[in-house]
Amino acid sequence: NWDKLITNGVEVYLPKGADAEEQKRANELAALASEAKSFAANLLGTAPDMPLRLVSVERGAGFSNGGTILIDESTFKRQKIDSQTATTIAESVVRMWIGGKIQIDGEANGVLREGFPRYLATQFIEQKYGKEIADIERLRQRTAYAAIVKRDAPLTIVSPLDDYFYSAVTNKGAMIWRILSKKVGQDEFFKA
Repeated sequence: NWDKLITNGVEVYLPKGADAEEQKRANELAALASEAKSFAANLLGTAPDMPLRLVSVERGAGFSNGGTILIDESTFKRQKIDSQTATTIAESVVRMWIGGKIQIDGEANGVLREGFPRYLATQFIEQKYGKEIADIERLRQRTAYAAIVKRDAPLTIVSPLDDYFYSAVTNKGAMIWRILSKKVGQDEFFKA
């Protein structure tokens, strides 16, 4: 059971009986998702024609597909939006294009399907909250990758069957995209 709120073109499904503070947080999350969608559209082109939904869940938070993003119900009870929730929303919005509007498969598809959204989400976090917060997210990515660095395989052959797949392709992939962007320049990078 949810209370439904529509704001900034985003549907938010709050826990049933949400109080005023939880509704305020829902509005902030919807605004964040809307801003992330505009950010991605500026870089990736016209937004996919699918609704954007934030759904409160007890379990399974962080998963998304087809514009529906599952968010832990405790997020609505916090005093402000935490950086991991902001990153999850931004990544999920980018996946509306990468893997949603544009089908991704083939060799090393995880680097594009998982790593590129993480890279763009971090770019969005930097634009919205500043370099310091984005650097914290990048440190989190490096730390997650460092935990598996001695046993990972080349990104061209790693698969979801490997227990380190998401740590490798998402975090190392984001680092690779950042290096490429810095090497060629952000404008040229997004033109390509």
